[in-house]
Amino acid sequence: MLRWLCPTLLIATGAGVASAFQCASDVDLGSVANVGRKGVTLDDATLQSCSNQLPQIWPNAKQTVASIRILKAWDPRWSDLDREAAWSNIEAYVTSTGAQVLLGTPLTCSEAQDEAAWAWTKEFLARLEPKHIMGLAVGNDLDAYQFQAGVSAACLRALWDEGGLWRRFGRIVSDFDALGFGTVPVTSVFTAGALQGAPFAELPGKARVNSFLMNATRVYGGRFAFTWSLSPMPQDATRCSDDLAKAAGCMGPGCAVAAQLRVLRGKMQLLTRSSTATLWLGEVGWPSAQNAAVGCPAWGTLERFRNFYREFLAWDLQIGGDFRPPDHIFWSAIHDAPDTSSDASGGGGVRREGLLSTCDSLRCKVRDPQYKLFNFVLEGQPANRYCSDAPPLFDGWKSGPQGCQDACELDGACGHASVWPQYHYGLHWCRLTRTCASTRYTKWKVSVYKKEALAPLPTPVPVVPYTTTSTATTSTLTVTSITTTSTSVTKTTSTQSS
Repeated sequence: MLRWLCPTLLIATGAGVASAFQCASDVDLGSVANVGRKGVTLDDATLQSCSNQLPQIWPNAKQTVASIRILKAWDPRWSDLDREAAWSNIEAYVTSTGAQVLLGTPLTCSEAQDEAAWAWTKEFLARLEPKHIMGLAVGNDLDAYQFQAGVSAACLRALWDEGGLWRRFGRIVSDFDALGFGTVPVTSVFTAGALQGAPFAELPGKARVNSFLMNATRVYGGRFAFTWSLSPMPQDATRCSDDLAKAAGCMGPGCAVAAQLRVLRGKMQLLTRSSTATLWLGEVGWPSAQNAAVGCPAWGTLERFRNFYREFLAWDLQIGGDFRPPDHIFWSAIHDAPDTSSDASGGGGVRREGLLSTCDSLRCKVRDPQYKLFNFVLEGQPANRYCSDAPPLFDGWKSGPQGCQDACELDGACGHASVWPQYHYGLHWCRLTRTCASTRYTKWKVSVYKKEALAPLPTPVPVVPYTTTSTATTSTLTVTSITTTSTSVTKTTSTQSS
């Protein structure tokens, strides 16, 4: 039996908006089927640290990305100074490509924090027109909130048994409508744990999902979208081979994801008495590396990641059984990002479902291991000097020499990277310059790398704004476990497209 894991932008150092970005690879995975109904989720790493690196073309393919899902407008733990730059990058991306946004805002035990988050969401909404907003997702993984550390029984009673969740949902939607978005779909995100019921979970003091969904469909009718996030995971070590056979590199009617969607469609039909309710698959992906605690080492490999992503691109969205296909689906992440769930899908506390490994990486994750665009040649031995050309293209912290080289690779103007020794938490001071015409003394032993091109850059492809002829609908849901039964602005001067 498969277990289902529900998942939970680079910031510019200079002025201006993000230019067109596309990762480079020597691997072409073919065309994107139903491209207008597929999008990608902005993970926390992308939103916080590399919002100027949103791919306008699907990695390893040639079609324009039609939609993005943003889980939250901002996080209070992040620097407020970076928020404006990130929002400007996303705004530029959306308006230049025509992509639509499924925008989220949280619902938690802290009403004050939720109100602050909603205020940020409204600020961000003011930058965009209704045609840019695919939907508003109020609350994420709501049924799984009971499992989060620090969530008290009193909080859960207030949210579910005393109607706090429903009242706050209604108030936010009323605000949303007053801003001019009254025809835009609304949704809440749940996990597969919500499917343990008839038709959905009704757990007093924990998660009254069935009551919530009944209220939402009664009040908002077809405007309410059901959203689910499905990332298949092995149930346990003893089921590893069987679960791999059902899920790996497979998205069609005979595969695990489609089987799960048939269950969802059936339960939605029981609740709404309609077979046409909007279903959004908010997140689906596959890890390129696996947390050893999962007990199935063969699950998370780069080869399986590549195969699953290829099938995602090629999938015609049919799920079989005469059921209506999902109305929209999202890949789970742009970049690998810290795992905020209680059940990690990636090694070392990182969700490795991103289409790029790290911020600043110009190379797509799916590529030949030996593929690279540039070579970085160490000029002599580390010495007490660094390239002092002014002004620098970048002067700040990066995660190791590779992180500094990645940033230089990404910036078409960069010719040299000066890397200081490790300081703390794997961080190194990094200075990028056009040349190394002048140097300056430092007490640290600095490694200076010269960037040399090895292959021509991909020919830039004009980005054609994606247009749609119908209003989109949204829903997002997160998944933990189910049995399939019927009962964030960074300066870049390089523009890459493929």
